[in-house]
Amino acid sequence: MIKTNKDKGRNFLKLLMKAYNSGLLGSRIHKKFNLPKNANTKEEKARYYFYVISVDYGVKAENLFEKMRRLHEEDNRLFDPVLVSRMSKERLEKLMREFGMRFPAQAAARWEENSEKLIRKYNSRVLKVFKGNTEEVIRKIKEFKGFGDKLSRLLLRTIVDAGIINPPAGFEEMSLPTDIHVVRLAFRSGLLTGEKPEYSKHVEKARKAWTEISLEEGFVPAEVDRALWVLGAEWCYKKKCKECPVRKECADKVIQ
Repeated sequence: MIKTNKDKGRNFLKLLMKAYNSGLLGSRIHKKFNLPKNANTKEEKARYYFYVISVDYGVKAENLFEKMRRLHEEDNRLFDPVLVSRMSKERLEKLMREFGMRFPAQAAARWEENSEKLIRKYNSRVLKVFKGNTEEVIRKIKEFKGFGDKLSRLLLRTIVDAGIINPPAGFEEMSLPTDIHVVRLAFRSGLLTGEKPEYSKHVEKARKAWTEISLEEGFVPAEVDRALWVLGAEWCYKKKCKECPVRKECADKVIQ
């Protein structure tokens, strides 16, 4: 049986955010989110993130972003909804295979259908999707193919982090995206306890617990998600446990 221990979670969270805000974890924004050099306007930047994140599944994210960034720098017209809507399915699928997509036909269909919706509903402008409060923006993003709970929140958070838009009303209360790193670190921190879990079954429980203690301790959930992501990707994944600034609150002796 999986139990919640908020006291353990709070201790871990306070140490994590202290390390994150002081720079001990390294870069506050992971390098995979770096923009292409030729993404100059806010609309170009928003389009880039919109198209990349729509297919951020079933593939190593860092490789996907690196290849997409290179593609944009070679020909940014490929991120124009009008041009994408006119591309043949064969060409789109070929691009997706080059990106290493596990399901290139499905990814190509996402780009095609989302481009058509942008043209039809938003006059080809991604930034128009981000008008309104957080709840309204999330709802509009979810209307596009491929954007569920996780990717819609990731897209909004990334657009805000990049300074493309100001945080919409309600952004500070937005719950964490549902991702496996949120679950894994919930167990490593002691926030969730129990027998060695099957992480995918406890995503919602972990997301809710992290969001609750973040708000209770006065932290913005989106900031906490960034800190958890950096910790997981740059420290846990690389097994840099001995130097980890939150090591003393980590329960990884129990949960590997």
